[in-house]
Amino acid sequence: MRLKSSELIYLCCYVLLIVSMYLFVEIVNKPRLLWLICPLITVVVILVIAFWGRYSKKDLIVQFVVMLLFAVVAVQTDRAFLMVYAALLCGANITSFVNIVKTCVASCVGIVLLTAVGDSLGVIPNNLVYRSGVTIETFGFGWYSVVPFTFLFVVLGVFYIKSESQKKASWGELLVIFLINLWLYSVTTLRLTFYLMLLVIGLYIILVKIDLIDLRKKGIVYLSVLLYPVLFAFTIWINHAYDPSVPLLARLDTVLTGRLSLGHEGLERYPINFFGQKIQTSAGQDSYFYIDSGYLYSLLGYGILFTALILLMYVFLCRYAAVNNHKPLFIWLITVAAFSFINNAWISLYMNPILMMFPVAFRSIQAERETDGCRDKGRACIWGDRA
Repeated sequence: MRLKSSELIYLCCYVLLIVSMYLFVEIVNKPRLLWLICPLITVVVILVIAFWGRYSKKDLIVQFVVMLLFAVVAVQTDRAFLMVYAALLCGANITSFVNIVKTCVASCVGIVLLTAVGDSLGVIPNNLVYRSGVTIETFGFGWYSVVPFTFLFVVLGVFYIKSESQKKASWGELLVIFLINLWLYSVTTLRLTFYLMLLVIGLYIILVKIDLIDLRKKGIVYLSVLLYPVLFAFTIWINHAYDPSVPLLARLDTVLTGRLSLGHEGLERYPINFFGQKIQTSAGQDSYFYIDSGYLYSLLGYGILFTALILLMYVFLCRYAAVNNHKPLFIWLITVAAFSFINNAWISLYMNPILMMFPVAFRSIQAERETDGCRDKGRACIWGDRA
């Protein structure tokens, strides 16, 4: 299908963001270079919205507030990419979400393959990590988690793309995904994505392949609303309550490779405020400090207002997926919810574009409300039951 000019420019901007994030953050580890490119991408996307977007005054006010909040947090935390995130979120209605996912999947796969080939040819410096006598493969990236993370979100994206074409992944494809996951675990030793991928495969078999559960049941719809707030609250509480003298918490901290103790330290170092602050990390031999949890990092680093906005978006999307019985989307959201407990990728649009579904879903709800008698016409009322 031929893309309109507005879609093409928008998606090109998205590709430029993805390339910039991988290059400056994941490969050369110079995130401040993003300030050279992110303002330009932001301006272009805003111009596309201004010239081709069709929005009401209410939509424009909401977009302005979102962009302003993201911009304030970007400057406050020295995170230039947040400005682009805001523009991309506000302009997501310019194209379809499936086009966004296809663009993300193709870009991420291409970058990972090119980087891995460059690493094998010696063009990109080899960043092998040695830990406890084990050699850990990074495939040319600055950290060994990049490829497993990318693989996880690529699989989630592919499942979504297939669902939009009314297709299911075959048993053979699921087996290939499992074997790649097993191989990545063997060369990167990353447990997090290994177990999360097993969760994804298991949920896909139960919900999609066998089709055992209807997500539209009231109990599941209610649980979908509670998923993110409950996990968020539990994460903040357990990091705050961490005490090495409590055997259960000490054991859990060991299983999580020190994430609870670091999260507890983060809560002691940084106050919770409205607009966030820059979190100083360190990874030297003498000191190591990093907040891995997406929920905790968002609260401390991005602030209360920003975190509340993101939480509302995820709650909205979870209910949207449940009420519409959209199982691949629901699996994606469950995975991100679990992932964000101990890692920060719930706002990383360059490999996890799920938030860009929010404007699309919200616009569809507005269209539903403007149409009378949707139950009588046999269509799904997004905030109610199917006819």
